[in-house]
Amino acid sequence: MNTLEQNLSGVIAEMALKLGLTGVPLSLNYPCASLGRMLGVADDPQALQPALDAFFAARKDLFGAAEAVPHEDGFCLTIPAEGVARVMSQAPAAAFLRDLIQTAQTPGATADDLLAAFRRHSDRVHVEPVDNDEFDLLVYFEDGVPDDFRYCIDQHDGFASYHRFSREDYEAFGF
Repeated sequence: MNTLEQNLSGVIAEMALKLGLTGVPLSLNYPCASLGRMLGVADDPQALQPALDAFFAARKDLFGAAEAVPHEDGFCLTIPAEGVARVMSQAPAAAFLRDLIQTAQTPGATADDLLAAFRRHSDRVHVEPVDNDEFDLLVYFEDGVPDDFRYCIDQHDGFASYHRFSREDYEAFGF
């Protein structure tokens, strides 16, 4: 599975679970810089459009007749309803994401509650305090199972929240 396929499948699963989507297409906006890193091409629309078209043509069996349309400083990727359903049926991280989202949506959820959700799905959880104004903790699965995303947890105003980044985007942002 290449980087874009893994990232897109993870984002589709997270959004479908958060929004309770079933039977509808899903549109996601990606910046050119992220797409360029994932596809290994220049991060300009002229290089990205043919790379995205080739990617979706090669993965039509998973994503269906997906579209990539230039949008502001990136692309809007639209996955048809049948593609969303296929991704959800094959998503290896769906159980973890469902647990994490339900935990995060629980009133009064703390960073410890979120960490417990990670630990219910792996004994290889990396937790690192982060010294910046954005987040308190960096959390990820050391072996990339059930996913290879970087989760940034912030504890504020009596509850915890998370943001999720691809490893490459996390490193590029330099948090």
